[in-house]
Amino acid sequence: TVNVASGSANRQRWGRSRGIMTNVNPGTYYATLYKRVGGDLTKLSDPVSITVERIRENVLKNPNADKHEQYNTDLAELTTSINKSSHVFMKAMSRVATYERNLNQVKTLIIGGAYVSVALQKELIKRNVNAFETYGMTETLSHIAVRSMQDPPSEFTCLSHVSISQDARKCLIIDSPQLDVENLITNDEVEFLDENRFRLIGRVDYVINSGGVKLHPEQIERKLSELLSLHYFITSLPDAILGQKVVLVLVENEDLDTNGLINQLKEADNLSPYEIPKTIIFHQDFVRTHSGKIKREKTLDQKPTRILDL
Repeated sequence: TVNVASGSANRQRWGRSRGIMTNVNPGTYYATLYKRVGGDLTKLSDPVSITVERIRENVLKNPNADKHEQYNTDLAELTTSINKSSHVFMKAMSRVATYERNLNQVKTLIIGGAYVSVALQKELIKRNVNAFETYGMTETLSHIAVRSMQDPPSEFTCLSHVSISQDARKCLIIDSPQLDVENLITNDEVEFLDENRFRLIGRVDYVINSGGVKLHPEQIERKLSELLSLHYFITSLPDAILGQKVVLVLVENEDLDTNGLINQLKEADNLSPYEIPKTIIFHQDFVRTHSGKIKREKTLDQKPTRILDL
């Protein structure tokens, strides 16, 4: 028999030890053990202090409560992330709108330093921008040939003070007394359309020999510009079967769907089987000149973040 008393001396309860006081209010209780023989009680222990605390206010523990709490936490984090992304997107759209307004004020636009992508050319035509892609180099001080956005890709017309010819490699030779340029031999392979017009094929020192097929990285890059809106360039690596294989070099991007990219490359209608990249190399960033041109060799000297074989 156990006598259980609360902190107040006038509240006592007698009963057997099993199952007594299963539902009690929070507080301090004292339990004393007695032995009953006949009608007599014999005290067997001194009072023992027992403290009862409420586990949870008025609500039973739901076994799924932790899952619900985690869901609410994840939902709050996702909402915050969406709000941030929306803010960044709206700022970007605001900048685009500003660029568009400024672009409409441009009377004539010349673009140099790299080829004009197919996507950019279409956008310039759509917006009726009087734009020209230029061809030139440091040695000529300025551009010596131009092409409008309505001209076929890579087809340039020389300026009036420039004359051109070819060497045995079919590379362009430039003469311009006005620019003090005489017999300037380039490494750019060209195809003559007439005495003042040429189609730029690509640099002979970048040529890739893959399975006996001569490939120009610049031509592949221009074709890829119809598919990709990424920072990239084309190079090559030795291959046991092909001799050299085409390699696509990209800036690392955690949000990039690599499987989707690989499928897009394999299914590209405008690429021949030899032109389809066989490997993708990712770099943290590209090494560039002060004017923004990509330094291909310097970039490839860096340690790649990852390499994917198609």
